[in-house]
Amino acid sequence: MMKKKRNSFRKLVLIFLVLLSGQPAFLIKAQSDSTDKPRRKAFIILHYHCINRSAQYISLQTITKANKTVEPLRGLPVNVYLGDDSNPSNLIGKVMTKEDGKGMIYLPASLKENWHSGTEFKIYAVSDSVEDFGRLESELDVTPGRVQIDTSTDDAGHHVTAKVMILQDSSWVPASDVEIKIGIRRLGGSILPVGEEENYTTDSVGIANADFTVENIPGDREGQLEIVARIDDHEQMGTLESTITAPWGKSTEYVSHYGERSLWARGNRVPLWLLSIAIFIIASVWGTLGYLVYRFYRLTRNQSVV
Repeated sequence: MMKKKRNSFRKLVLIFLVLLSGQPAFLIKAQSDSTDKPRRKAFIILHYHCINRSAQYISLQTITKANKTVEPLRGLPVNVYLGDDSNPSNLIGKVMTKEDGKGMIYLPASLKENWHSGTEFKIYAVSDSVEDFGRLESELDVTPGRVQIDTSTDDAGHHVTAKVMILQDSSWVPASDVEIKIGIRRLGGSILPVGEEENYTTDSVGIANADFTVENIPGDREGQLEIVARIDDHEQMGTLESTITAPWGKSTEYVSHYGERSLWARGNRVPLWLLSIAIFIIASVWGTLGYLVYRFYRLTRNQSVV
């Protein structure tokens, strides 16, 4: 009886040792699984743009993402449709992404009736047989909107008014609580705020007002400035922009100095003082060499006479 109990105890100890010896293997396997390289996913990101209620284009970006690492997909052909790809006539065109994974395409006038046929239209982008990712698709629903911009001047100064409208049930209604930038277009496309605030919010009637407080901003020859009202990547309307010119800038006139004598001009337009110095140095060097040759000639001649 005691022998049986000892055997049972030995079996339990043996089982415990086996389980204990196998535990590190389980831990190592779990650790290796947790450190596996994360699987990358690919995306097509779409944006809609409308400039001055006329020029409309689609910008897109193709990226791959794993955890917090984002990389562009270069040289990827993407077909962009207005609606879906069931009808070939809905094709807006094909975009080939650049080195940064970005591309853009304008909406052709031939599809004007399609985007005016309802209160909402869809942008559909697809790329077939992407290496390591297969087929990529993306959709963007856009509700037509528009921005109207106007300027005014009174005793208090200059003012800019922007009004935002959105299409609902075939009618244009004010869009409230929309964040909008009001500023001056500068070199490179940047927008300089017209006042202390960079962004404004439309009220219940879709209007945002801004006071023009900046001074001595260089304009064109007549002092004209391009005033911009811009909505960036709205969840329904996309990116909308409207511009107007106002003579509120400092008159500047570009004077070309091309053809004048300067240090950066062509060789035949070098400054006279610099040309004089160069000629003096060259004449001095060659004059000295010529004088030495002459003296050597006289010396050899005198020796031959003697």
